[in-house]
Amino acid sequence: MQTDNVLKYIIYTLLGLIFLVPFVVDSSQLFPFITGKAFAFRVLAEIMFFVWIILALRNKEYRPRFSLVLASVTAFVVMLGISNVFGQNPFASFWSNYERMEGYVNILHLFAVFLALGSVIKTREDWNKVILTSFIISIGMLFSAFQQHFGYKEISQGGRLDATFGNPIYLAVYNIFHIFFGLYLIFAKDFIKENWYKITIGLVIVLHLFVLYQTNTRGAVLGLLGGLFMAGVLNIFTTKKENKNVWVISIASVSIIIATVVGFYFVKDSDFVQNNKVLNRFAEISLTSGTSEARLLNWSIAFEGFKEKPILGWGMGNYSYVFDKYYKPAMYGNESWFDHVHNIFLDWLIAGGVVGLLLYLIVFGSLVRSIWRNKEYTHTERNIFIGLVVGYLIQNIFVFDNQTSYIYFFILLAIFHSQQNKEISIFKKDLNKDLVYAVTVFLWILLPVTIYFTNASGYLASVTSIRSLIDLASLQQVPANQTPAFVNALIKRINEASNYNSFASFEIRTKGIMEPAFTLARLPENILSGAEKQKYINFAFDQMNQEIQSNPSDAKTAYVLGLYLGNFGDYKNAGTLLGKAVSLSPNKQVLQISLAFNYLNLGDKQKAIEVAKKAYELAEGDTEINPKYDLLWVDYMRVVAIADKTLADTLIKEEIKAGRHVRVELFLKRIVELVPDNLQNYMALSAFYLQVGSTTESLKTLNDAKVKFKDSEKEIDTIIKNIETGKNTLGKKF
Repeated sequence: MQTDNVLKYIIYTLLGLIFLVPFVVDSSQLFPFITGKAFAFRVLAEIMFFVWIILALRNKEYRPRFSLVLASVTAFVVMLGISNVFGQNPFASFWSNYERMEGYVNILHLFAVFLALGSVIKTREDWNKVILTSFIISIGMLFSAFQQHFGYKEISQGGRLDATFGNPIYLAVYNIFHIFFGLYLIFAKDFIKENWYKITIGLVIVLHLFVLYQTNTRGAVLGLLGGLFMAGVLNIFTTKKENKNVWVISIASVSIIIATVVGFYFVKDSDFVQNNKVLNRFAEISLTSGTSEARLLNWSIAFEGFKEKPILGWGMGNYSYVFDKYYKPAMYGNESWFDHVHNIFLDWLIAGGVVGLLLYLIVFGSLVRSIWRNKEYTHTERNIFIGLVVGYLIQNIFVFDNQTSYIYFFILLAIFHSQQNKEISIFKKDLNKDLVYAVTVFLWILLPVTIYFTNASGYLASVTSIRSLIDLASLQQVPANQTPAFVNALIKRINEASNYNSFASFEIRTKGIMEPAFTLARLPENILSGAEKQKYINFAFDQMNQEIQSNPSDAKTAYVLGLYLGNFGDYKNAGTLLGKAVSLSPNKQVLQISLAFNYLNLGDKQKAIEVAKKAYELAEGDTEINPKYDLLWVDYMRVVAIADKTLADTLIKEEIKAGRHVRVELFLKRIVELVPDNLQNYMALSAFYLQVGSTTESLKTLNDAKVKFKDSEKEIDTIIKNIETGKNTLGKKF
């Protein structure tokens, strides 16, 4: 029994450490905000699972018991395994990559934690302590967020607080869980009785609300409001007799939420809202705004993918294949490589088909049922948990899960599985002590082996690659007499990273192998000989070719290697790969434009114009009036300007005549940016401004040119004076 208690407290300790996983930021790895958390969680989950198995073998009290939550979660996990096996890329479905660290391997670890916690922690009182522990630990996350807010710590994403997550969306869902945990702790029956404790919890909730607001995450705020509204409405209908104070508070809360939403709608165009960067972001919510339009298009792409594989889906982590195959040209100007639908329901529809989505919804249904029917909790407590589930679901309409949200969701599942279950007859039998001892010894031996094979190669490859990139960045600071040895050590480390055969081979090969190739290729001969450079370049391209062979249906892999080859001057093979990328994603304009530029490098100007024009004509709707297509026209014109200057001038004249001045201005300014040492580019831009009646901009452009081209200062001054006196010596350029 003493050993059983030790094993049980090890599991409690591991759970406490899992609550610290969101704080992990491992700068020694690629994607430090993601990989460190994932590897830490996996190791803790593996230890917890093995310890629980040993405990369950020793004591039948800690073996699994049946509940609808357990049945639905198990069915969902098993079904995902089947979908992954028959999906587009089973290997990627199982292991994921460094940027996401999701995959079936992560689902299995979450399931393991769910089983262990749901079998060991069984009482309401114990789970209250778990929730309180997480809530107290969350204060540390608030501290990290406020460090960013007051400028003591760098923010990763443009002014939106992200604490230790590197992404404000991930911090926002963490806030949601702890806001509801805090509300539960305040109203939990016979748990926290002292008012000053409850006041303190209330203050922490306020801080979580403030940080959530500062993440500027619209989906999360809508989720919070929806969850609070649901909890409030349920309280109105269920708590009048149980707790009249809660009933009154709920009526007031629901009224405030309704008044806030309605009131905001009427003042969203006011100066106060428009001048507030957070409120303005909410005021911009509409079906036609940039991000909303992109989300809707993304959802429609997902639906096309679902129609192709409706039953079992494409497997986890394979949405990129769907996005490439069914890419809609109207997506131009947004992210070119989506790997998630940004809607959890459609994400699971793609990953597991209609069966996967149905089982996912059944998991939620069984959870809500278990919460509602658990009489150990008051109506108020149950309603808060249901509000949390609703809030979590609403925010997931607009985003996707991450490591931390997964952890807390599976813990929530474990809470209500553990308290409403029945014994499973097969697990009631006592086991032979000698057999238990033998299996226990075997498990203790197997544990480090499992940890090593699950995590070591991926972790070491990531660490080695980031060290290589850091060394590469510091190459200029290495003393000349030490540079050759430094470079040789760097190449050795790069080779070492490839030898680990990491599951995230694309990221290792692109970031850790190909990117260094450009720097190494430019080193002088006395540091790295031509033969050594070529040897490394051949090695790098061999690695990328292996990546293409292992993943022949991935447009991004072909595209990236095509760009690399083009940068090294191998335009023929670059064209082959870029053409392959276009064939895999025929409607993605960015691929067509890259192929067009490659044709220019090959000297085939007519083909370049043809491909660029096709890319422009792929655009859906009226390309002449939709502002987002101005940039596409600019890309098209960049190709035309190099291939046929006469045609370029003709097309510009047509646009000016039609009054589409914005795109012409964008194009001419882009040419100035790309070729800043050509005075004629400035003259062309100035002449355009003069032609369309923008004398101020014309003079400003000429003054900029005067500063840059000192040798032509007198000539430019003369032109400026002529313009100021009403003479146009630039002539009608277009």
